[in-house]
Amino acid sequence: MDHGSNDEQRSAKIVMNTNFMRLGVLILCSWIWGSCLFIAHSASDSRADRSKLKINEILASNINDVKDEYNEDEDWVELYNGGEAAVDVGGMYFSDDPKKLSKFQIPTGMSRHTNIPPGEYRLFWFDGEPKEGPYHVSLKLSRKGEALFLTDSDGQTLIDSVRFPLQRNDISYGRDPKDTDRWLYFKNTTPLQPNNAEESAHNVAKGPVYSHEEGFYGSPFELSLSAPSDATIHYTLNGADTDEKNRLTYTGALTIQTNTIVRATVIRPNHLQSETILPNLFSLMNKVMCQSFPSSWIPIGSMMKMMESIPIGRTIMRYLGTSSIFQIMKARPLHLRPTWA
Repeated sequence: MDHGSNDEQRSAKIVMNTNFMRLGVLILCSWIWGSCLFIAHSASDSRADRSKLKINEILASNINDVKDEYNEDEDWVELYNGGEAAVDVGGMYFSDDPKKLSKFQIPTGMSRHTNIPPGEYRLFWFDGEPKEGPYHVSLKLSRKGEALFLTDSDGQTLIDSVRFPLQRNDISYGRDPKDTDRWLYFKNTTPLQPNNAEESAHNVAKGPVYSHEEGFYGSPFELSLSAPSDATIHYTLNGADTDEKNRLTYTGALTIQTNTIVRATVIRPNHLQSETILPNLFSLMNKVMCQSFPSSWIPIGSMMKMMESIPIGRTIMRYLGTSSIFQIMKARPLHLRPTWA
């Protein structure tokens, strides 16, 4: 028996097994390394895709715009996926509070509704009715302006945000398609479509400056209105809205020689028309008086109700106060009648 030959065979087998083990370890390490790279790459892609997710357009005062599936005019927020891969927004959060970014979570497990393909949009209704479906949010938008945040599913990582100013009825606020860092007002909303910069405004025009404060004056005076040089001022003298049917175009100082309610607005290029919250009342004291009429008496209580029923009367009551007016009337004869010039 050749013992040397057997030893050589055993040695060869040991070497072969060792080589196989080394090869196996090498393959396993390569697989693990490749998996790690794939996971890291996938995570990186996911983060990159999410970073392309943007709040693209909002409508904070929906009066007669697009309706939801219940045929209701609700405020809405549009998300846009500008990445190259689909993003599932399920599990992400909306909030209007920077100290509590996880106020409302978009439903999970509903990817058919919450998955946004690349280059597409998704509309969420901010109606305070989350039970109405996966697109309905428990929050509401403030017409006066506020902040809006979109946060990742950890409730901490901010994906996008916007702080929007005072909003107008049926006019949306969104990103300029040519410069997505700039926000514009859109006179024609574009839900689920690219924003249209041709029908947009950069800002809201400020109202005109009055040369006199509203109130009571002892004699006629000249009232001047001013605005930036590229603006046009329109006005009415009876408190009516400054729409095209009612308004006059301001060309120079207005002579106030009787009780007048002036309402004015400013129209300026690339701006929304200015908003007038309350008209301005200018009253001449010698034109607002009380006289007694023996043949047509009106009790003080009825007189007060009459004043409350007309705009100029309500404004006078706001300035003088009900008790002051009542005392003035008591100083006259018991039954009084107003004379409005």
